[in-house]
Formats: sequence, structure tokens, C-alpha cells
Amino acid sequence: MIINTYNATESYTALALKTFSNFQLQINDTELYTIKLVYASASRLYKKLASKNKDKTYSYRTPIMALEVDIDSDALDRATSPHLKRKLININNDSASITFNDKPVNYIGTLTVIADNLVTLTNIVEGINSSFYNNVLYKDYKSPLGESIRTPIILQSIDINIDNNEDMPERGRLLEATIVFKIEGVIHSNYTSNSKIITDIQFIINDYSLEVERLIDSYRILA
Repeated sequence: MIINTYNATESYTALALKTFSNFQLQINDTELYTIKLVYASASRLYKKLASKNKDKTYSYRTPIMALEVDIDSDALDRATSPHLKRKLININNDSASITFNDKPVNYIGTLTVIADNLVTLTNIVEGINSSFYNNVLYKDYKSPLGESIRTPIILQSIDINIDNNEDMPERGRLLEATIVFKIEGVIHSNYTSNSKIITDIQFIINDYSLEVERLIDSYRILA
């Protein structure tokens, strides 16, 4: 029997959100400010910031980061084993052997940082940059069936842009940093098994997918 697989793009997006969601900025000798992270494109964040609604959650005056993740088609050059993997799953004192395979997949993440002064922006960028060692940051990725996969997040580039808003001087100067990174992940093929507890295994994968979706929704900008 074939078990429907999960949404790998959402799973690695969740990994990126967890990786960059806890950055803090020292604003005085005793106080730490946690930089807000949202799941959106930079253009969508700017639209939200520019909107004249009553939502004061997003502001130019405090630093904020926007994350977007896209799939990269240039992953086939990464070597993967052609052999099928097997995993034994135990559920309610019953066991099943699950067969699957891994395929390489790369994701390109873009982290846009917005701040209203150069000192703040520089501190944030330096803090994020320092989490990489030789431009690589390793994170443990949890697969739907609980396998922990050591996953490299590779820093690609950091660009800083200064916009003086000369056409709208009332907004003040806007500072933006764009940090691009690559996640070298895997996507599991459909799991197969001849076990009678196939439905229970599907529940495990469904619960995994729902947990990922809940995490992403907690960062998502609503229209």
C-alpha cells in the first residue's frame, strides 16, 4: 500500500522559520528585543507596512524580518543513494516495515531585514552572519516518521540597500538587508508498506503536516 507523502516545501519552510525566529537585539544594558519574523515576501511586508489600517503589529520604527522560501531546481547534482530505505514503525504493539527513498531538493530562502537606523541593521546582520561557520549552519530536520537529518543551511549572499525616500521624506530613511541562503534538503518518495496498520501511519504523517501548517500560519501575514 502507498501512503500519501507530506509537503516538503512547507516542512523546510518551518525549519527556516524556527532557525531565524529567535534572534534578539540588545537595546540597552539590561533589555533584549526579539526581532519579529513574518512569513511573507518583502513586497507583501511593505504593502502591509504601507496600508492605512488599524493594525499596529507591523511598524517601520522597529526592526522586522520577512522570510520567503522557493524551491531550487538545481539539486540533481547532489549525490543520493539509489537504494531504498527501510524503517520499522511500532504502533500500539504492532509493527510495520516502511519502504521509501530520498531525492535531493534545494530550497532558496530570502530573509529581508528592515530597520530605521544603520546601527540596528548592522547589529542584526552581524548577529545572523555569526550563526554561520564558514558560511554553513547545520540544523536537525525532523522527517515525518521521526528521522533526524543533519541539514546544511548555506549562506549565499548579504546585500544592504539604503533608501532615503526622497520622494516621500515624511517616511524617513529606510534601511534594508537581504540575506539569501540555500537549504540542502531531501524529499521522501511515497512511503509503501503491506502492513494492516497503514491507516495509523497515515495519521502520523497527517499530524506532522498539520503541526507544520500551524507553525507557518503563526508567522503568516494575513490579507
